[in-house]
Amino acid sequence: METDQKIIAIAVSVAHRLRPGQVRKIANARCQEQPDADE
Repeated sequence: METDQKIIAIAVSVAHRLRPGQVRKIANARCQEQPDADE
């Protein structure tokens, strides 16, 4: 899933520019949406 990784990387970079604290929110949201993404 290279596409998903690219999307996440872009989202993180954009969020980092806006507010570093929001990166955690997005990451947490991603984890909640796909709890078993690594498996």
